[in-house]
Amino acid sequence: MNAKLNSDKSFCQHLYTIQSVLKLDIKTLCIPYAHILAPDDSYAVVRRKFLESRLHSLPVVDERSKRCYGIVHRSNLLIISASRTFATAKDLVDPAIEATIDTPFKHAVSLLIAGKGYAVLVNQIKHFECLLGVESLLENLLAANDKFLEQPIKRVMVEDVAYVKRGESVERVWRKLLTSKVSALAVIEDDGRIIGVVSEYDLLARGYARPRFESDNRVGNSPSIETLMSTPPFTVKPGDPLRIAVEWMASKNIGRVYVVDDDDRLLGVVDRLSIAKAWLSSR
Repeated sequence: MNAKLNSDKSFCQHLYTIQSVLKLDIKTLCIPYAHILAPDDSYAVVRRKFLESRLHSLPVVDERSKRCYGIVHRSNLLIISASRTFATAKDLVDPAIEATIDTPFKHAVSLLIAGKGYAVLVNQIKHFECLLGVESLLENLLAANDKFLEQPIKRVMVEDVAYVKRGESVERVWRKLLTSKVSALAVIEDDGRIIGVVSEYDLLARGYARPRFESDNRVGNSPSIETLMSTPPFTVKPGDPLRIAVEWMASKNIGRVYVVDDDDRLLGVVDRLSIAKAWLSSR
């Protein structure tokens, strides 16, 4: 039931027709057409922009002054209490990690890692220029046909995978996402086979955030995970080249791919940040 790389592979085929060189230019890390939150955007508007963009983090910027108030992470929306649902974007921000046009490329990548995958590019007078994202690094690696992508996935994967079992309640999933400090959980059977994935996006899209649980705080009333998990999961094998996982992430706009054995039992995970860390350590 796992998704296989077939016609989707053509998504990136045109990138490999010629060998090119990775451009170590910080501007190539900008996310084109990224949504920007206005300081006074309501909770509902912030939620809608996150769902439309499918990004993990969005900057809060005053369009007139170009001042950046900070970054809102998607997880911030899941923990806001019912008494704060009237909060605006500027009430939800965390400090933004900043880079400038003079920031060396490798250091910019390290800033992305420190910022959960995102940072903001500002000019000399601290005006917002663009949102920098780790997904842009992966797209650059594909475009450059970088040899880094030819190594086996097992060299990059993380074996300590956050997961939940089939049948667990959505409330327990919500709590585990927060305590595990990850943006998605694998859903597995008792024998370790992966059957789906549930993410912050899934919870947010279906309205399962803290206010929902505060109004109905009995675990037994919370629906089971099968009602919102994404299926089939995107999986790879330990010996597959890393390129396959990155192609999945780019073509499907997903943040991670799970590593399984021949029986689909969960072995590990490779995500955007683990790839960025491995790339940085290889330089």
